[in-house]
Amino acid sequence: MSVLLYDPDCGFCTASANLLRRLEPRARILPGTPKNLVQYRVDARRFAHALPFINDAGQIIYGSDAIALTLRTFSDATLRGKFLRAAGVLLLNPPMRPVAHRAYRLVAGHRAQISRFTSRLGCTSSCAVKPA
Repeated sequence: MSVLLYDPDCGFCTASANLLRRLEPRARILPGTPKNLVQYRVDARRFAHALPFINDAGQIIYGSDAIALTLRTFSDATLRGKFLRAAGVLLLNPPMRPVAHRAYRLVAGHRAQISRFTSRLGCTSSCAVKPA
């Protein structure tokens, strides 16, 4: 089964992962603990800048592509699932892919401010990590 790892020390990241998990993708949504990083062979330095998606073949994809691939794991048995899968496809293809990459970098670079702005998402100092 494919896996998306998120930063458990970031309030915004954790809240986003919890929302995504509630929507029930077929991918597992797991915290990027040291144990999980080792288990899925994710480079910790790269993880500090972008979340990884590990597909069924063990390939690791980062950033906005990771989010798009997670969206593509939703079942198309429901209208919501069809919409989320379509969003994943759109985010992986022109003209949306470069826009998605820029949006991801913008959010990743400001996740501490986003967490503070939303106030209910408390964020630790790890949110100050600058994207690559």
